[in-house]
Amino acid sequence: MTILLCNGPVIPTLVTAPADQPVTLDEAKAHLGVDFADDDGLIDAFIQAATAYLDGYRGVLGRCIMFQTWQIAAPDAGTVILPFPDIIAARQDGTNLTVTETGLGPVVTIAAAGNVTFDCQMPQSQLITVKAIVFMLVSHWYNNRAAGQATQARLPMAAECLIASLRWQRL
Repeated sequence: MTILLCNGPVIPTLVTAPADQPVTLDEAKAHLGVDFADDDGLIDAFIQAATAYLDGYRGVLGRCIMFQTWQIAAPDAGTVILPFPDIIAARQDGTNLTVTETGLGPVVTIAAAGNVTFDCQMPQSQLITVKAIVFMLVSHWYNNRAAGQATQARLPMAAECLIASLRWQRL
Protein backbone atom coordinates (compact mmCIF):
# COMPACT_ATOMS: atom_id res chain seq x y z
CA MET A 1 0.00 0.00 0.00
CA THR A 2 1.34 3.40 -1.00
CA ILE A 3 1.09 6.30 1.43
CA LEU A 4 0.95 9.61 -0.38
CA LEU A 5 1.93 12.70 1.56
CA CYS A 6 0.01 15.88 0.81
CA ASN A 7 2.85 18.28 1.19
CA GLY A 8 5.79 18.71 -1.09
CA PRO A 9 4.52 18.33 -4.66
CA VAL A 10 0.89 17.66 -3.62
CA ILE A 11 -0.46 21.08 -2.56
CA PRO A 12 -4.17 21.57 -1.83
CA THR A 13 -6.26 23.99 -3.86
CA LEU A 14 -9.13 25.94 -2.31
CA VAL A 15 -12.34 25.07 -4.18
CA THR A 16 -14.93 26.86 -2.05
CA ALA A 17 -13.83 29.62 0.30
CA PRO A 18 -15.55 30.15 3.64
CA ALA A 19 -18.77 32.14 3.39
CA ASP A 20 -18.27 33.73 6.82
CA GLN A 21 -15.53 35.11 9.04
CA PRO A 22 -15.16 33.71 12.57
CA VAL A 23 -15.91 37.19 13.99
CA THR A 24 -18.48 39.69 12.71
CA LEU A 25 -17.87 43.40 12.38
CA ASP A 26 -20.40 44.08 15.17
CA GLU A 27 -18.66 41.62 17.50
CA ALA A 28 -15.26 43.19 16.82
CA LYS A 29 -16.60 46.71 17.34
CA ALA A 30 -18.16 45.66 20.64
CA HIS A 31 -14.85 44.12 21.71
CA LEU A 32 -13.01 47.33 20.77
CA GLY A 33 -15.62 49.59 22.38
CA VAL A 34 -16.15 51.36 19.03
CA ASP A 35 -19.67 52.75 18.59
CA PHE A 36 -19.20 54.75 15.38
CA ALA A 37 -19.06 53.69 11.72
CA ASP A 38 -16.03 55.70 10.56
CA ASP A 39 -13.61 52.80 11.16
CA ASP A 40 -15.85 49.97 9.91
CA GLY A 41 -13.74 49.39 6.79
CA LEU A 42 -10.53 49.34 8.79
CA ILE A 43 -11.89 46.99 11.43
CA ASP A 44 -13.31 44.68 8.76
CA ALA A 45 -9.90 44.65 7.03
CA PHE A 46 -8.27 43.66 10.33
CA ILE A 47 -10.80 40.83 10.77
CA GLN A 48 -10.02 39.56 7.28
CA ALA A 49 -6.26 39.88 7.86
CA ALA A 50 -6.45 38.03 11.18
CA THR A 51 -8.51 35.26 9.61
CA ALA A 52 -6.14 34.95 6.64
CA TYR A 53 -3.18 34.85 9.04
CA LEU A 54 -4.73 31.90 10.91
CA ASP A 55 -6.75 29.94 8.35
CA GLY A 56 -6.16 27.32 5.68
CA TYR A 57 -3.09 25.76 4.13
CA ARG A 58 -0.89 28.85 4.46
CA GLY A 59 -2.32 29.99 7.81
CA VAL A 60 -0.33 29.59 11.01
CA LEU A 61 -2.93 27.20 12.45
CA GLY A 62 -2.48 24.81 9.50
CA ARG A 63 -6.18 24.04 9.57
CA CYS A 64 -9.52 25.33 8.32
CA ILE A 65 -11.58 27.48 10.64
CA MET A 66 -14.93 27.97 8.90
CA PHE A 67 -16.54 25.48 6.47
CA GLN A 68 -14.56 25.27 3.22
CA THR A 69 -13.82 22.82 0.42
CA TRP A 70 -10.34 21.88 -0.78
CA GLN A 71 -8.94 19.55 -3.43
CA ILE A 72 -5.70 17.69 -3.98
CA ALA A 73 -4.47 15.86 -7.07
CA ALA A 74 -3.36 12.43 -5.88
CA PRO A 75 -0.72 11.15 -8.31
CA ASP A 76 -1.37 7.48 -7.61
CA ALA A 77 -3.74 4.99 -6.00
CA GLY A 78 -3.24 4.21 -2.33
CA THR A 79 -3.69 5.77 1.06
CA VAL A 80 -3.62 9.55 0.95
CA ILE A 81 -2.81 11.65 3.99
CA LEU A 82 -5.03 14.72 3.84
CA PRO A 83 -3.36 18.06 4.65
CA PHE A 84 -5.85 19.24 7.30
CA PRO A 85 -7.54 17.88 10.40
CA ASP A 86 -11.27 18.33 10.99
CA ILE A 87 -12.37 16.65 7.73
CA ILE A 88 -16.16 16.48 7.48
CA ALA A 89 -16.37 14.58 4.18
CA ALA A 90 -14.12 13.45 1.33
CA ARG A 91 -14.89 12.23 -2.17
CA GLN A 92 -13.27 11.27 -5.44
CA ASP A 93 -15.18 11.51 -8.73
CA GLY A 94 -18.48 11.81 -6.85
CA THR A 95 -17.84 8.74 -4.69
CA ASN A 96 -17.75 9.30 -0.94
CA LEU A 97 -14.55 8.19 0.75
CA THR A 98 -14.11 6.95 4.30
CA VAL A 99 -11.89 9.28 6.33
CA THR A 100 -9.82 7.51 8.97
CA GLU A 101 -7.95 9.37 11.70
CA THR A 102 -4.38 8.12 12.14
CA GLY A 103 -1.26 9.27 13.93
CA LEU A 104 -0.18 10.83 10.63
CA GLY A 105 -3.45 12.73 10.24
CA PRO A 106 -6.70 11.96 8.43
CA VAL A 107 -6.33 9.52 5.54
CA VAL A 108 -8.47 8.21 2.69
CA THR A 109 -7.81 5.24 0.44
CA ILE A 110 -8.32 5.73 -3.29
CA ALA A 111 -8.38 3.11 -6.04
CA ALA A 112 -6.93 5.33 -8.76
CA ALA A 113 -5.01 8.54 -9.25
CA GLY A 114 -7.17 11.65 -9.43
CA ASN A 115 -8.61 14.57 -7.55
CA VAL A 116 -9.69 14.12 -3.95
CA THR A 117 -12.12 16.80 -2.77
CA PHE A 118 -12.76 17.31 0.93
CA ASP A 119 -14.75 19.57 3.22
CA CYS A 120 -13.37 20.72 6.53
CA GLN A 121 -14.33 22.93 9.43
CA MET A 122 -12.97 23.41 12.92
CA PRO A 123 -15.18 21.97 15.68
CA GLN A 124 -17.41 24.47 17.49
CA SER A 125 -15.57 23.68 20.73
CA GLN A 126 -12.38 25.19 19.25
CA LEU A 127 -14.04 28.06 17.40
CA ILE A 128 -14.40 30.07 20.61
CA THR A 129 -10.61 30.05 20.96
CA VAL A 130 -10.24 31.27 17.37
CA LYS A 131 -12.68 34.09 18.10
CA ALA A 132 -10.57 35.11 21.10
CA ILE A 133 -7.43 35.12 18.93
CA VAL A 134 -9.12 37.21 16.23
CA PHE A 135 -10.35 39.68 18.87
CA MET A 136 -6.81 39.99 20.26
CA LEU A 137 -5.24 40.48 16.82
CA VAL A 138 -7.84 43.01 15.68
CA SER A 139 -7.50 44.94 18.94
CA HIS A 140 -3.71 44.89 18.75
CA TRP A 141 -3.63 46.09 15.14
CA TYR A 142 -6.37 48.69 15.70
CA ASN A 143 -4.56 50.18 18.69
CA ASN A 144 -1.07 50.01 17.11
CA ARG A 145 -1.60 51.28 13.56
CA ALA A 146 1.51 53.40 13.30
CA ALA A 147 5.01 52.05 12.92
CA GLY A 148 6.49 52.02 16.35
CA GLN A 149 8.51 50.10 18.85
CA ALA A 150 9.44 46.46 18.28
CA THR A 151 7.07 45.41 21.08
CA GLN A 152 4.16 46.79 19.06
CA ALA A 153 5.15 44.65 16.06
CA ARG A 154 4.94 41.41 18.04
CA LEU A 155 1.69 39.58 18.52
CA PRO A 156 0.22 39.69 22.01
CA MET A 157 1.65 36.85 24.11
CA ALA A 158 -1.83 35.57 24.95
CA ALA A 159 -2.64 35.32 21.23
CA GLU A 160 0.61 33.42 20.61
CA CYS A 161 -0.26 30.96 23.39
CA LEU A 162 -3.76 30.38 22.04
CA ILE A 163 -2.42 29.96 18.50
CA ALA A 164 0.03 27.34 19.77
CA SER A 165 -2.82 25.45 21.45
CA LEU A 166 -4.68 25.08 18.11
CA ARG A 167 -1.77 24.75 15.67
CA TRP A 168 -1.83 21.54 13.65
CA GLN A 169 1.51 20.27 12.43
CA ARG A 170 1.72 18.66 9.01
CA LEU A 171 4.33 16.07 8.17
